[in-house]
Amino acid sequence: NDIAPGYTRNSLRYPSQLDVAPRIARDITFFRDAKLQLIAEAFNVLNRHNVSRTPVSSEGINNTRYSYNSTTQTLTPLATFGRPTASLGPRIIQLAAKVTF
Repeated sequence: NDIAPGYTRNSLRYPSQLDVAPRIARDITFFRDAKLQLIAEAFNVLNRHNVSRTPVSSEGINNTRYSYNSTTQTLTPLATFGRPTASLGPRIIQLAAKVTF
């Protein structure tokens, strides 16, 4: 059993995630076969703190619940348990121009 004392199975959840990532593109023809495409993209427009998750491990949240003192043989709860440690990143805006011919 790998459940920490005082918790039940599936009682610990990641915080919800919300990500808005719009893209606007405009094609402009300036020769017969050549086109210029102007692109504007934004990621995490709402600048929300989304906790990073990986399928292999739970790197985005501190998952150490107790510290063990071998001298007194006691478990001490840690105040940082369940707090986010990694974010998916801040708001990013990028502009691009692409020429095709």
